[in-house]
Amino acid sequence: HKKLGPKIFSETMNRNKFAEIILRIIYFDKKNERIQRLQTDKFALVSEISETTIIVDEQLFPTKAKCKYTQYITNQTS
Repeated sequence: HKKLGPKIFSETMNRNKFAEIILRIIYFDKKNERIQRLQTDKFALVSEISETTIIVDEQLFPTKAKCKYTQYITNQTS
């Protein structure tokens, strides 16, 4: 498979190592307020990522689950 970008990037660090380091140092929430926010907001860990609306792609599946963020749309086609 073809490498993208200048060789210096792939020769310095492989993609998996880069992802491992990034995931260790980047946080999307305030750790000292996490427990308090999780009591009222199930998405507290990621709710402050953006000041605009975040939309997650939908998936249609039959369920009887009682979930706070499950929404039934009557005019939705499958």
